[in-house]
Amino acid sequence: LGIVWIAIPDWMRSAGIDIRLVGLMTLAQAPWSFKVLWSPLLDRYAPPFLGRRRGWIAIAQVALFALTLGLAGVGHHPEAPWVVAALAFAIALASATQDIAYDAYTVDVLKPEEQGVAVGAKTAFYMTAFRVVGGLSIAAAGRWSWPSVNIAMALLYLPTLLITWKAPEPPDVPVAPRSIREAVWEPFLGFLSRHRALENLSVVFFYKF
Repeated sequence: LGIVWIAIPDWMRSAGIDIRLVGLMTLAQAPWSFKVLWSPLLDRYAPPFLGRRRGWIAIAQVALFALTLGLAGVGHHPEAPWVVAALAFAIALASATQDIAYDAYTVDVLKPEEQGVAVGAKTAFYMTAFRVVGGLSIAAAGRWSWPSVNIAMALLYLPTLLITWKAPEPPDVPVAPRSIREAVWEPFLGFLSRHRALENLSVVFFYKF
């Protein structure tokens, strides 16, 4: 998010790209809002390595590494803003996919009493990383260059890939849905059967308004 929301728009403005086009690039954030649409696919299908959760996390992290490295390749070509916009969208898509798999992994691997602490820690680290990556990248690009900064940010994904590889599998792995219908419809019906489900759903849907 720090790359897509802060670093890339500042880079494009400093390169002299029209501010209206820079504004359009912020639409690359859309995958974070719509990740619910493909989350059932991650639940239904499992990669052939590292399990259903860690496998998707690893795939997303490899994609983030490659795509951010791709930004470095166009670092000296700001005349191709649509390429940068496409890479920004792809980065957001991979990042949102990592979020889906990570949240599912958290639910699977932690005890109920541990999940509140984990969510709090995740939020704290997320906000710190968002501001540090967003802010420091601008300062570093002023001192060195955007290609160098993009390479440095891409390399940050390699240690996280090692963490994903070493992370434990959940003790009780949930059975994967046998169809897309089972991955989408049955969990939704299960949610609606809970106490005050519609009230909770309305809060989730309307709170940003």
